[in-house]
Amino acid sequence: RWQQTYLSGMGSDSPLGAWVEARPVAVVLARTLFVHGGVRRSHVTGPGAPLSSTQAFAHLNAELAANVRAERLPAFLARRPETQDLVEYRGLHSDCGEVHEVVRALNISRIAVGHTPAQDVRASCDGAFLALDSSLGRWFRTAGNSYCEGSRDQLADNGQLVCPRRAQGCEGRISRLEQITAGKSNDEESASWAWTPVSFPPHAAAPETGGAVGAAHPRGNGGGNVDAADDPEAHVEL
Repeated sequence: RWQQTYLSGMGSDSPLGAWVEARPVAVVLARTLFVHGGVRRSHVTGPGAPLSSTQAFAHLNAELAANVRAERLPAFLARRPETQDLVEYRGLHSDCGEVHEVVRALNISRIAVGHTPAQDVRASCDGAFLALDSSLGRWFRTAGNSYCEGSRDQLADNGQLVCPRRAQGCEGRISRLEQITAGKSNDEESASWAWTPVSFPPHAAAPETGGAVGAAHPRGNGGGNVDAADDPEAHVEL
C-alpha cells in the first residue's frame, strides 16, 4: 500500500515527481558539492574516473535530465552506475581520508550530504564534510517502510508497529549557507560564507555540537564561517 501511495505521489507523471526529476543529482555552489548520498574516491580519482571534475558533474546532470523518466532511467543507471552511488553512498561519514581526497580532486572546500539521518546537522573532517539530514520528518522515521496515514493512532500494515498521530510542522534542524563578504574580482577564494544551523521547533535550543566550519559565526546559532564562493549573489538553505 505504501509503495502504491509513494509511486502515485512521486512518479514521473505526478507534480512532485516532475519537480524532483528536474533537479540535478549533484551541484557545486560556494565551493561546496551538494549531493544526497556521497561520492566515492574511485569516481573522482585515477585514470578513467567518471566524475573527475566539477564539469563532469554538470555533464552527468545533463545526461540524467534526458533519461530521468521512469521508462528510461533503469537503462541509464546501468550505463552510469556512479549516479546511484551519488544518492546512496554513505562511506564518507566514517572516512575523513576519503572526504579530503575527494575535496582535493574536485578543487572544492567541502561536501554536503543528506541521506543519513541523525538528531542534528553535523560538521566533521575539519569542516570538509557537512551531514545535513536531521530527520525533519521524524514521524515518518518511526514508521520505517510501513504505511501510516498519520491522521490517527493506528497499527501499521505489518500489524506490529503502532503509528502515532502525525505532529504538525517540522522537527530537527535546517542549515542556512549565506555569503557575508564578497570576494575580490576574479578571486572567489577570498569570499566568506556563513553556515548557520536553525532548530525546529523554532524555540528549541541548538545543541552545543552544532558543527562550526571555520571561525565562530557571531550572528549564528552554533554555526560558523566558511571560505570561498562560486556565486557572489548566492543564498542557499540546506
